[in-house]
Amino acid sequence: MATGSGLDAQIGLAIEAAFGTFLAPTDFYEFNNEKLDPTVQELKSMPIGAGRFQKASRVVTFITGGSGTFEVDLVTKGMGKLFKMMFGAVDVQQVDDTDEYVHTFTPDVNGMRGLSASLQKGVPAAGSGAIVPLNFVGCKVTQWEIKCDTDAIAKLTTTWDFKGVDTVATLATPSYPADAAPFTFLDGSLTVGGVAVAAVKSITLQGANALATDRRYFGNNKGEQLANGEWAYTGSFDSEFVSRTAYDAWVNGTQLANVVLTFQSGEIAAGVPYKVVVTMPVIKYTGSAPEISGPDIVQQSLPFSVLWNETDPIISVAYHTTDQTP
Repeated sequence: MATGSGLDAQIGLAIEAAFGTFLAPTDFYEFNNEKLDPTVQELKSMPIGAGRFQKASRVVTFITGGSGTFEVDLVTKGMGKLFKMMFGAVDVQQVDDTDEYVHTFTPDVNGMRGLSASLQKGVPAAGSGAIVPLNFVGCKVTQWEIKCDTDAIAKLTTTWDFKGVDTVATLATPSYPADAAPFTFLDGSLTVGGVAVAAVKSITLQGANALATDRRYFGNNKGEQLANGEWAYTGSFDSEFVSRTAYDAWVNGTQLANVVLTFQSGEIAAGVPYKVVVTMPVIKYTGSAPEISGPDIVQQSLPFSVLWNETDPIISVAYHTTDQTP
């Protein structure tokens, strides 16, 4: 018998073979919170002559799609499909016939055309203890965020848009990667131009995948969400104010090369750590100046935007893990 509480909740994902056709989850995520909802709309007809009350026969209810988010810890195993849904393209290389596999994720050239997922969340019912499946189809990532603060675990939040729901599919049995450990602030480092940034207190990276999410037609059909604008990558890190270097780069519009955020922890083999390495070949600071609000140590927030050098991928994530496939 299940507990009937959130302890037994589950979220699973599968990459669809055909857009909007439910596929049973193949990958499951131990998650922190979620808000995945269908969008339900009503049309109400109340013409003159129908009286002063809304007639039940004149209300039409339908699902127009859905959207939502869920947050997971950034961990050493099992993150591949989420990264793939965030970026679209992946290259997997085994390192020298060892147990280390490097999955390198980059924005794909097709704007994720033809790449969609089915999501299933299992919601425990308090009365019976049963876990009720809620199924979403034609799902794509529209935004994502990687965030880590001092004294905290690194988190990944993905934001989704759905084509619709499936009310037939049954609950899948979850399975989770063994010994998947979280990356934390203890494992993090940031370099700019190969030089370590001192006194980093927190960092946030965000991606916004511009997709047409309103491709709806007669018959209540919704088309695949296609790229329809600039895909933007931004971030921010907070640190103690140590010099005017970053300030000068901001006010002078200096573009900075080779910005790398790394988390590494544990061991795949002796001397070979699990890693997440985010590489941004070019960034530009977008403000602001350090602010003095009292006698304490002066802090500086450094927001930035990621730019494309027209040669390398604008951003890439290298996931060093024992997973052989995403």
